[in-house]
Amino acid sequence: MMDKRKKVAVLIEAIRGHERSLLRGIAKYSRVKGDWVFFLDKLDPFYRNKSDKDGKLISKLLNWQVDGIITRYPDKLSEFQQKNIPVVLAIQTENDNSELGTIEFDNCEIGRMAAIHLMERGFTNFGFCGLEEMFWSKARCAGFSEEVRKHGYNVSSYEQPKSLSNLSWDIEQHAISQWLSSLHRPVGIMACNDDRAEHVAEGCKQAGLNVPEDVAIIGVDNDEFVCEFADPPLSSVALNSERAGFEAAEYLDEILNGQISAARKILVKPTHIVTRQSTDILAIDDEDVAKALAYIRKNSRNILQVEDIADQVGISVRILQSRFQSVLGRTIRDELKKVRINEITALLRDTNMTISQIAYQLGYSSDHNLARFFRAEMQMSPVEYRRKFK
Repeated sequence: MMDKRKKVAVLIEAIRGHERSLLRGIAKYSRVKGDWVFFLDKLDPFYRNKSDKDGKLISKLLNWQVDGIITRYPDKLSEFQQKNIPVVLAIQTENDNSELGTIEFDNCEIGRMAAIHLMERGFTNFGFCGLEEMFWSKARCAGFSEEVRKHGYNVSSYEQPKSLSNLSWDIEQHAISQWLSSLHRPVGIMACNDDRAEHVAEGCKQAGLNVPEDVAIIGVDNDEFVCEFADPPLSSVALNSERAGFEAAEYLDEILNGQISAARKILVKPTHIVTRQSTDILAIDDEDVAKALAYIRKNSRNILQVEDIADQVGISVRILQSRFQSVLGRTIRDELKKVRINEITALLRDTNMTISQIAYQLGYSSDHNLARFFRAEMQMSPVEYRRKFK
C-alpha cells in the first residue's frame, strides 16, 4: 500500500533552546495529525561536513519528493519556490519575506518585559549588551530602553569593538569588562540572548564584580543548558517557541491541504521571566521596604493583609505605605496583586493542577473567587490563560 503521509523537511538544527522548542511544537502537531514523515537536518559528526550539507541537501530533498519545508536557511529558498514547494521560514530576517509564512519575534515586548523585571527589583541604573550586527538585538534594545526611559531612567548600551572580523573572545571579554566597570552600580543588565548573558557574567568575573549584588543579568530564550550551567545561573525571558512551532506546522499543513495560500506571520512572544540567581536580589536602599518585599515574596502563596506586612517590618501601615509608594512607585496592595498573579500563572503554565487545586493551594475559599480575581487583573479566565500559554 502506497504511503500517503506528507513528506516534510525540517531544516532546523537543535543548537539552542528556542530551536529545540520549535521542534517540539512541530512534532506535537505531527502527532495530532498523524500523517507526516520527517526529514530532519541532523548533523552527523562522522560522515557529514559543511560542504556536503550545502552541496547535496537540496537535490536530496527533491529526489525524496518533499511536500513542504520548515527551514532556518533563507539562502536555500529560491530553488524550492521555483518548484512550488511550500516553505515556512523559521528564522527572522531583516529583509521582507512577505510572500512566505515566517516565524518572527516580538522583540520590543521581549525587551520591555526584561526592563520591568529589573525595575521591579529596584534598579535605577541599566545597561544593554547585544550584538550590533543583529537587527533583532537592536529591536530588543529599543524595547528595553523605551520602557526604562518611560520611568525616567537611562540605558548604557555596550558598543562592540569595530573590527569584528578580528574580534576574539579575549579581546571582547576585556571590552565587556571595561564597559561594566564604567557603569554606576548596582546596575541591571539585559543581554540580547542567553549566550550574551553568559558573556556578561564572564565579563563581571574579569572586572571583579559580583553577580547579582553589583550587576544583575537577564538574558532571553530560557535555554536551560546555558542558564543552569552558567555561574551564577542566569535569569531569562521565556518564549512561547513551542507554540510557534505548532502553529508553523499547522500553517504548512493548511497550505499542503489547499486550504490557504496567504502568507502568515507567526509571532514568538515572551510569556514570563524565569528568575534565577543572576537577578535574585532587591536593589533597594530603604531597608524597611526591602524587608517588606522579601516577606511578601517569601509568603507569596499565602493571602496577606497590609497590616500583617507592617507588623513584620515593625512600622505603622501609614508610614510603610508612604515609603513603599515613594521608593517603588506602587502601593503595597499593587505588589500583593502582582505576586499573587505570578503564583497563579506559574501554576497554570507549569503544572496540571486543576483550578480548584490551585485555589486551595493559594488559600482561596473557592475556585470562583480565584477566577474572579484573575480575570480582573489579566482580562482573561484562568482556563483561557492556560490554553494560551501552557
